[in-house]
Amino acid sequence: MQVDVHLPHQLDHSPPYAEVPVTRIGHGGTRETDLTNARRIMTIFKAILFLSILQLSLSAVQKRNNYDPHVPFSGSDSWFEGWYTRIVDVKNGRSFASCAGSFCAGGKGCDGMSDQPGYLAFIHQDHNENRFQVEEMFPEHTKITLGQPPSSIDENPNSQTPARVFTWQADGVGLFTNESIKLNMPEKNIRFTAEMTDPVYWDTENPGEGPEGIVSYFPLQQHWFVYSLRSQVKYVYNGPQGTMIGTGYAHQEKNWGSSFPSEWVWLHGISQDGNSQLVLSGGNVPIVGGLSVHAWLVGLRSEKYDLDFRPQDLPTLFVPEVDACNGKFKMDVTHLTQRLIIEVAAPVDTFVDLAIPTANGFVKNGCVESYSAKITVSVYSWGSLVDTIIFERSAIEFGAGYMCQNH
Repeated sequence: MQVDVHLPHQLDHSPPYAEVPVTRIGHGGTRETDLTNARRIMTIFKAILFLSILQLSLSAVQKRNNYDPHVPFSGSDSWFEGWYTRIVDVKNGRSFASCAGSFCAGGKGCDGMSDQPGYLAFIHQDHNENRFQVEEMFPEHTKITLGQPPSSIDENPNSQTPARVFTWQADGVGLFTNESIKLNMPEKNIRFTAEMTDPVYWDTENPGEGPEGIVSYFPLQQHWFVYSLRSQVKYVYNGPQGTMIGTGYAHQEKNWGSSFPSEWVWLHGISQDGNSQLVLSGGNVPIVGGLSVHAWLVGLRSEKYDLDFRPQDLPTLFVPEVDACNGKFKMDVTHLTQRLIIEVAAPVDTFVDLAIPTANGFVKNGCVESYSAKITVSVYSWGSLVDTIIFERSAIEFGAGYMCQNH
């Protein structure tokens, strides 16, 4: 279902409460800050802590792989499920990405997520020539199946093994699995295939765990899961720029739920040798009873570091600064003795528009994304700077209310 409208770029920046102060730098140089309501935040943290303890025994036996398809929440008025893969070819200076998703509205047969309207995007950036190509399609019919022979989705992931092979397909134009991507966009003169192997899981001991940790069990409006921080990939691109064949690294993730939040930032960076990765996602996240909270998830992986920063890991302090009009973002996050200062900058002319899932379907121009960001991560331990890691040609996304008002 395509809803060809623009999201308002000026949304309510005063949620009922925020987990931490969030600083926005407007185009006039002013700063707007959401003040922390300590009492409500402590109530939320206590609830998270209680639910975490309650779920510990369950999580020990139900190690789900959330890259697999899900069953819509009971009573959901809307539901989406989407997969995203970003490919980085360091040798040839190229980035590719593909996003595939399906949507259903209440009363239109959400069960099984078969034969639903969907979304398919293909992104290509040539870093050598600073050329960006974005193509979007809104197929009327998509289908999600699981396993061989293919079966419909009648239960949520519940496995101690790596993800099973699922298939997302749309009207003969796209096929998406955890191992391959096949796109055929004849009207755009694009054919693209990619084969992924050797995934590096977020949690090497439990492939089913992702950035959210225990929170992935809760019926929130939207969930985020990273399947692989670095898969090996081979690709073939045929398009207006000719034929390109190469190899590289693939970042594989997904989202599912009823809709995206009202504002968010997403980051992805990988080092040239593929051994270091940074991911971040967060913003204004609805929880229960019409309440929302600014929540963030951060992960840094390298040969030296295996760091996670999550709201439920007390005490963790996130201090973000959003400046979408200048293509900049900063996060200062501290947990006990560990601290990261993440600084991001991308040229404003490298951002492109992409659609997002909402309660009314996939909406055009819901976020902006660049693959030309430079991410600098300063690593502190016990108050001392111990390392600096730089990620070139990285990805940053500003969504909905965090988009520049002048965009």
